[in-house]
Amino acid sequence: MHDSTSEDMSETAKIEPVAPRPRPRYRQFSLRTLLLLVTAFCIWFGWLSQRAHRQARAVAAVKAAKGDVHYDFEGRMAVWNPPAPEWLCDTLGIDYFSNVVFVRLEHPLPDEDLDAVIRLPKLQILEFLYVDVDDRDLEKLKDATNLKTLYVMSHDKHERALDDLRKTLPDLQAHGLWEAPPDIPAGRFPVE
Repeated sequence: MHDSTSEDMSETAKIEPVAPRPRPRYRQFSLRTLLLLVTAFCIWFGWLSQRAHRQARAVAAVKAAKGDVHYDFEGRMAVWNPPAPEWLCDTLGIDYFSNVVFVRLEHPLPDEDLDAVIRLPKLQILEFLYVDVDDRDLEKLKDATNLKTLYVMSHDKHERALDDLRKTLPDLQAHGLWEAPPDIPAGRFPVE
């Protein structure tokens, strides 16, 4: 007599299990790769944070001296159109997303604050309106390679220092205004 259950069992024993399909390799990252990416992100974010904090300190110093500051996203009409979502600008600060391009000083700044303003990396227009600056302060501007326009309205003439700046920075338009103030309305400045 033939036992059908024993034959069925022998046939099922012959069926080999199916191996699981290998997952695509491009979705897998090693722990080392993940740590390298996190480290690179932290270094970049640390650099960005340091730059933003340095710029924020300079902006705070200018505003404390009742000066005027404009960012690159404001354009000619000083319209508030931030380059990042407003909640993110409120959380981190606008200095993480934008650069100061225009500074107008109408009151003196301490030397360390003036140095911070001069070191702003994307500063294009700087105005000293009746601020006591000396030739030493103007000489510091030689490192401001992005500076395009400089107005110095002072009771003291700084013609030699301005001439030296024009030689060092050939694209700089340096204006010494020894008499009347320039007719530049607030918020309207020529930034490309």
